[in-house]
Amino acid sequence: MLAALTASASANPVVLEFADELERFEETQRARGPNLIYYSDEQGGAALRRLMNASRARAVVGAFYADKRRLHEPYPLLQKLQPLIQRYDAADRGDFRQNEAEFLDRVEWTVQVAIGSMDIWDWREGPGRPLNRNLIAGLSEQRPVLLAATARLQQMLKIYALNSSPSASERLLALHAEVGAARARLAAIPSE
Repeated sequence: MLAALTASASANPVVLEFADELERFEETQRARGPNLIYYSDEQGGAALRRLMNASRARAVVGAFYADKRRLHEPYPLLQKLQPLIQRYDAADRGDFRQNEAEFLDRVEWTVQVAIGSMDIWDWREGPGRPLNRNLIAGLSEQRPVLLAATARLQQMLKIYALNSSPSASERLLALHAEVGAARARLAAIPSE
């Protein structure tokens, strides 16, 4: 609730609802101590599954980047989400297949953030896309950085796909293709 109250009043309700749930989950995790909550856990598992659901990633991240296009200071979603992602990534360093469902959902969120961070540079106006001229200025500087970072993400997705179950591999390869398409869109954006 505090997240929604302190966020920008004009932020997208999808982002604010997610922020509330994230804050509640983080409180539950802190109360649990160093033992991470997983989807299979009776206490907190369902909340984590609802929070990190892959189908939700596209909507929440899309709403965040829509806010970023039109607001000077959108709700700091990525900064709030990062500690959760990092905790689970660190826990899975040994074997991501142990908690594959959680891993795949985190990868989906990471991919959606990467795609959003590339697509936001498309400064061309379109339906539902008001132009934020501040975005145009940084494109030539940020494009090579984003293309390099997402090339590494694509490599990681391929490696994960080779070491995953068949269904996970299929999902990872689809995400690999999505990142590739976003990279192509970014490369094609004129600098001005």
